[in-house]
Amino acid sequence: MSIAIDTSRARVADWPRKLVLLFVASACITVPYFAGWTAPFRYHDDDHRMRLVLVAVLFVVQLAGMAWVVRSRIELAPPTGRVAWLCLGAYTLLSVFVGAVILQGFPNSADEWIFLFQADTYARGRLWNAVPPDQETGLFFLIHIFMRDGKWIGQYPPGWPVVLLPFRLLHVPAWVANVFLGTALLAVTARLATRLLPTTEAALATCAVALTPFIVFNNGSYFSHQLPAVSGVLFVLATIRFQRAPSWSASLAGGVCLGVIGIARYLDVLALATPFFVVLAWQIVRKPRTLTPALGFGLGALPFLLILFAYNQAVTGHALLAVTKWGYPTQAIAKLGFGPDHPLGEAILRTLTRQFEFVEWTMPVLIALWGVAFVVRVVRGRATWIDWIYPSFLVWYALSGVRGGERYGPRYYLPAYPFVVLTIALAISDAPTRGRWLRAGLVTCVPMAAALGIGWAIFTQQMIWERRQMEIAIERAGLSQVVVIVPSSIGTARPMQYWDLARNDPDLAQPVLFATDPVHYEFGAQTRLATLFPDRAIWRYVWDRPSRQGRLEKLSEPTGAERRSEGR
Repeated sequence: MSIAIDTSRARVADWPRKLVLLFVASACITVPYFAGWTAPFRYHDDDHRMRLVLVAVLFVVQLAGMAWVVRSRIELAPPTGRVAWLCLGAYTLLSVFVGAVILQGFPNSADEWIFLFQADTYARGRLWNAVPPDQETGLFFLIHIFMRDGKWIGQYPPGWPVVLLPFRLLHVPAWVANVFLGTALLAVTARLATRLLPTTEAALATCAVALTPFIVFNNGSYFSHQLPAVSGVLFVLATIRFQRAPSWSASLAGGVCLGVIGIARYLDVLALATPFFVVLAWQIVRKPRTLTPALGFGLGALPFLLILFAYNQAVTGHALLAVTKWGYPTQAIAKLGFGPDHPLGEAILRTLTRQFEFVEWTMPVLIALWGVAFVVRVVRGRATWIDWIYPSFLVWYALSGVRGGERYGPRYYLPAYPFVVLTIALAISDAPTRGRWLRAGLVTCVPMAAALGIGWAIFTQQMIWERRQMEIAIERAGLSQVVVIVPSSIGTARPMQYWDLARNDPDLAQPVLFATDPVHYEFGAQTRLATLFPDRAIWRYVWDRPSRQGRLEKLSEPTGAERRSEGR
């Protein structure tokens, strides 16, 4: 008598254990690396060999994990009902933890501070502020905040600062806006995945999008990318409806999504819309009756476009002249295309570097999986315009002179990231047997991303803690009615430059003002500040890199009382 043993259940039960072991192995590599201040310590230096070594080792580890689970039977489904709400709640708490504990509510980039600066300006009922005193000496210079034509204004379009405005008015941490948007991104990505994919691939794709440090860290930041990411997925959902049955409701909804993206981030709307409108034009050629409902895309976006034109007209004097171009009339950051200040070779190198950064913040095999999936879908004639979204982002941002500063991953590509993962998942669903290695890549994404997330959390928390030392020292000293000069960078791990640190409210009225000294006292910043603010003491904060500590030094007492007594 023979006994047949069904091992399928064992294989189903076995793969979670394998993923746990893969996470432990990966964490044993990432945690010592990030905690040891190796490659992150030299993040902006030319020598990135340790970063290359880390990614190469993790790449091999993930390939081994993929080989381990490639034959496992994995059946999943996106949660529904109460379980789905519990998952959304848990994800929201994860984003809150990252924003409050890891990122510490700190605007880690000049861009983040500028969004807050613009929101605070709008909260005062104006579009710009009066130029600070002594504009020519740059005492209150902050990168990307312009002082021109009597206007003190940030370079960005008004969309994202307007979203932050209610939080500033209610005195709620403005990064909470991204927490809500991050949860919304999880929900709409799950919705899109279930529309396009079988249940298991939909669940894997949703997890691969939502649970990477790339997304979770940006959920806790002040950056503007979650808004176009959510709007981009909603736009794709609207276009799917339109392509199946052209209607005004679908096109108007899609147009509104484009308008929201465009008023927040100019390039994102171009990158997202380009592949779709190529397909739409072909659809109109084949079916001319599609033209009339397609006009809804333009009508839906029109109100946002008019608001943007009115904003440009008010600030720059020309509806078609963006504030960035007005403030940077000659710099590559405000141009599209290549030239002496933005050579093609540099753009290609920067694009390749961002791919490397992509895998550092998601999973080591991400770009390899996407490349295989993209080529396979194109060769087999299965590719849709959704598969071309990420290449479109690559091209548009290569054309742009934007280089990017402080960031949590290659943030300019964040709105395209859900579609990178969806391309991989669609290739799996096209050929489930042949695509089992692609499936194994998505399955192993979560443990790899979790290990990388812990490493980045260790490094980022320490980096921000160092950058906050000036703020902490001022609070401990109980300083008020003072001006603090920031003559040098702060921090050991990726130091924050002094031109990012003169962060003042639009009225220059807070208890502690900050000033830069770009010429290091050559023109007497201390004396000039004492003249401008006679009722404030003048201090400076100096960071000592070897000891990784800073100190406050008092430079002068308030001079206002002396002058008043002399006047009497």
